[in-house]
Amino acid sequence: MSFDAIDALRLMLTSRAIDDACARTLAAGDPVPNYHSARGQEALAAFGMVLEPQDYLQFGYRDFAPLLAKGLPVDALVGDLRLKANGTTAGFGGIMHVAAPELGIVGRNSIFGSRFGIAVGLALSAQLEGSGRVVMCLYGEAEGGRGPIYEAINFACLRSLPIVFGATNNGFCISARTEELYAGGDMSSMWRGMPLPVAAIDGNDVAAVHGAAEAAVRRAREGRGPSLVEAVTYRIDAHFPTEADFLGRFDYRSDEEIELWRTRDPIDRAERGLLADGRLDAERLAALRGEVSESVERAFAAAAASPDPVADDVLRYRYHGEAPTRV
Repeated sequence: MSFDAIDALRLMLTSRAIDDACARTLAAGDPVPNYHSARGQEALAAFGMVLEPQDYLQFGYRDFAPLLAKGLPVDALVGDLRLKANGTTAGFGGIMHVAAPELGIVGRNSIFGSRFGIAVGLALSAQLEGSGRVVMCLYGEAEGGRGPIYEAINFACLRSLPIVFGATNNGFCISARTEELYAGGDMSSMWRGMPLPVAAIDGNDVAAVHGAAEAAVRRAREGRGPSLVEAVTYRIDAHFPTEADFLGRFDYRSDEEIELWRTRDPIDRAERGLLADGRLDAERLAALRGEVSESVERAFAAAAASPDPVADDVLRYRYHGEAPTRV
């Protein structure tokens, strides 16, 4: 799939606008349950851009841009962030449980490490069906340090499954640095002895992410088995909004470090490239930013107007078809 740099920028700007709107919402005293900022790692949009509509995506709670790239409407994503009825799980699942099967987003388990089994199962079904589907399994430092990934990668290699493991190295697992969690110091060297291609790339360069992810997806679709791509980026914001309440005292990173990574902002980088080569000018860029801002504002307004979930409806979404009568 050819790389559309303007579409990539639109996705990244939308992800950033969602973070900005979440910050404003929280500052106003309104909840955004299970919100974790994606600020600084928007270039991971490319992991979703390389997928076809029928492909599967397993995602993380910061993966706004990949979810949008897979076709999830902004209104639905924001509805999930706000636990509202217009979200994909009618307000019961939240951002950790986005479910849009028609888009290849079949849901996930919020227990860290469990998604690897789900992803491998999806890849095995795609292989047995001969559907040509590929699975993109995105994960972060916390999950990558858990045992199920070893089993999943081993099984994927044994069966040459059509799956791409997309590792997001954003520097931290809450307050523990990546190098403190992995004996090899990063998220990819652990797997270099296994029989699959492993690549570490600049996760703040959306074109680089796209190129590596596209090559891995092509390999999987051709029946040549799994790959692993580590995108090295940085989490600019706190792990979650109330981090300072209990983590700030540890001073696990400096203001200087954060400011250094702000200078490597993936959105600024993409905008400079498009302006430099003439694909965008200042007027068109301003218009694009305005369109994105308006779409996100409308999505938050729609979520605010959407009903909250009703406890009496909870069983309706636990079964296929009609829910049993409550007793």
